[in-house]
Amino acid sequence: MHVRKYIEKYELSHYSGYAPNPELLNFIRKNTHTYTYYMWTCNTTFVAETVLKNERLFPLFEKIVTQTDVVLIKPEPEGFYTFYNTDEPLSSYLMIGDSLADENAAKAAGIDFFRIDYFSR
Repeated sequence: MHVRKYIEKYELSHYSGYAPNPELLNFIRKNTHTYTYYMWTCNTTFVAETVLKNERLFPLFEKIVTQTDVVLIKPEPEGFYTFYNTDEPLSSYLMIGDSLADENAAKAAGIDFFRIDYFSR
């Protein structure tokens, strides 16, 4: 618990903005009626909500799971299970991410993964 409080305090005091991925943001905006969106992030709730609200995407996400919502962060699959609907097959989920932790979390949860390389170009 002390580590989590430290991380929250650190993110709050060092937050200086973000770099958007326009391709991904446009995809989300254009496909609001096609897919159900969830966010599973290792960031704090403050950072996740700030970005989504700034981009006017906050209402499009069914659920947002941050590091403050789980005991074990990615690559552990705990975050996925907070929104996983057991009536839906795992094959109906796709995780989009840009890190090895994202890829390993998808693998641990048994779902497909699509790597985006926008920030490494």
